[in-house]
Amino acid sequence: MSPCALFVCWSFDTVRSYLLMVPIPGATKNVYERDYCSSTCGDSIKASDEECDGGEGCDTAGGCRIIEGWICSENTVCAITSCTGRCGDGQRKGIEVGKSGYCDDNNTLPNDGCSSICTIECGWNCSSSNVSSPDLCLTSCGDGLLASTEQCDDSNVADNDGCSRTCTVEDGWR
Repeated sequence: MSPCALFVCWSFDTVRSYLLMVPIPGATKNVYERDYCSSTCGDSIKASDEECDGGEGCDTAGGCRIIEGWICSENTVCAITSCTGRCGDGQRKGIEVGKSGYCDDNNTLPNDGCSSICTIECGWNCSSSNVSSPDLCLTSCGDGLLASTEQCDDSNVADNDGCSRTCTVEDGWR
């Protein structure tokens, strides 16, 4: 007998945060199996052949498929999925959008302004013209934070004090 004849994955109880497994009438008691037989795309429960179900990054209109450039959590049947933008793809998605401190510069290299986990590194400013373009990360000479190729940063952009306005060590200084 197939699992469909015994039990069906019924709903996710958000108040108590667990899956309710409801037996089909006439089935043997105390034997619970997940339903691999049918799914309803868009019900926030990943089931059957769905790659994801609900939230940003999941195409519920297209049969619950993961949208390119997104990563979705837990790919087990009957589990709520959550999707996030893929760090390093040059596109701000999910948590990277609209929140300060996040960036995506099209790589996951450290020490270039945007870290390997897509957060702005100390001493850098990152911005992009739109969420589909990689961030450009630049340092700010004179902010007192030594970053990138700065040889020095004395919290100002004045010359003749040892650290020039371009954050290079001036002649006669160390």
